[in-house]
Amino acid sequence: MVDALYSALERAGGGSLESVVSESSWPSAGGGPETSIDNARIYNTNMVQLVKNGSTKRPGKPIETYILATFDEINKTTGNREIMGALSSKQTA
Repeated sequence: MVDALYSALERAGGGSLESVVSESSWPSAGGGPETSIDNARIYNTNMVQLVKNGSTKRPGKPIETYILATFDEINKTTGNREIMGALSSKQTA
């Protein structure tokens, strides 16, 4: 998707512009069997590795990326929305 954006920017004369991935994450609960803490951790770890290396169109140039809701939302009920945090925010004394 980032390479598609870079291609579009190049065609529009904005090839020198940068891209920022403002939110990306994987739900850790609330959306079925594929939503788990392990899957969220795997997704986030793989995403960090990918953006470190840049894209196919701009290799070696890291992509500024923000992970959505790194910590779980312990006061949120799942209902119709997924819980996005991969790390526990529960503290022990």
